[in-house]
Amino acid sequence: MLRVHLEHGRYPSTVRRWFPVEEPDPFFEETVLTAIYGGCWTSTVIEEGGHALRHAFAACAIGNTGLFDIEPLEGYAGPLITREAPADFLIEALRRYSTFCREHGIVGELMRFNPILRNHLVLEGLSTDLVLLASKPVVYLPVHADDSTRMSAYPRATRNMVRAGHRHSSLSTLEKTPDVWAQFRLLFDRSLEATGTPPQWQLSPDLSERLRRDPHFVLVGAVQEERVVSAAIALLHPSTSYYFRAAGVRDADTRRGASNAVVHEIARAAAAAGAARVGLGGGRTASLTDSLFRFKRSVGRDVLPFSIGLFTHDRAALAALVRTAEQGDASIRASALFLRYRLAPAFVDGRMRPVPVRPLAARVP
Repeated sequence: MLRVHLEHGRYPSTVRRWFPVEEPDPFFEETVLTAIYGGCWTSTVIEEGGHALRHAFAACAIGNTGLFDIEPLEGYAGPLITREAPADFLIEALRRYSTFCREHGIVGELMRFNPILRNHLVLEGLSTDLVLLASKPVVYLPVHADDSTRMSAYPRATRNMVRAGHRHSSLSTLEKTPDVWAQFRLLFDRSLEATGTPPQWQLSPDLSERLRRDPHFVLVGAVQEERVVSAAIALLHPSTSYYFRAAGVRDADTRRGASNAVVHEIARAAAAAGAARVGLGGGRTASLTDSLFRFKRSVGRDVLPFSIGLFTHDRAALAALVRTAEQGDASIRASALFLRYRLAPAFVDGRMRPVPVRPLAARVP
């Protein structure tokens, strides 16, 4: 008999029965999920016989409709499944999970699968409501224990940029004082504005403060005369560490080599944490000529495909939202986004701002 265990803001205790080893990636860590989503995340373990599926998610309100969707703020996760789980179990587990979402007003979900684990493959073709797509290439930087080996692994141009960054700036893991963090926030906001990035990618005040206080997230920066000119948040973990939420001054001469040197310092911190690699992410688009992708590719050596899942939990409600959003707006009709109704002013509020779904019982039969 299929059993569904649910918890709000933590994993069900039964998760360790099925997945007893250390988490394979920081974005599965309970403490990391809490740092990103506060208490507004939910987890499930669905089990039957000798197999289980686990998943964690955070729901966001769709304007004032009373409906929700799921769009991860950070990272690569997706469901994890015990080894050799049969297809009939997985089909039923996905159905039960989707039924739970629909009953709680969640119409659709964007899943960001892990490129290292490739945990999307086992779900392929199991449900017509779950569509798997290649998203874009992402870059990983192998971690080496000593600095000389790390430097020699870079292309010559990158080594020169790292050295330039160190000549002009002081590189280090910065203490996350309110003043230093405020400098980073200002740099980050200006970087978003300069690149035309949508506002949902801004650091909300509550998320910003959780990241500042959480020890898993460190701030690595380049400083010139007590001024932060380039910085990035790094998530350190003994499996894979991550580089994200980077920002820098716009003046090219001031920041010369600083971004490269920041990535190099993150690799040094990742080595100290025992990580095998640093996930640098991808570009702003799927194009191999994307400028952000080319920067990351100039530092990192390994390029892997990143896949997403488009999971429809309530076809009728999702279709109604899309129809309403598309009325009279050709740009929304032309968008390839799964959750493209979020582009409509009536539905943009709440996007990527997790809220708790109604209180959940610890166990649902």
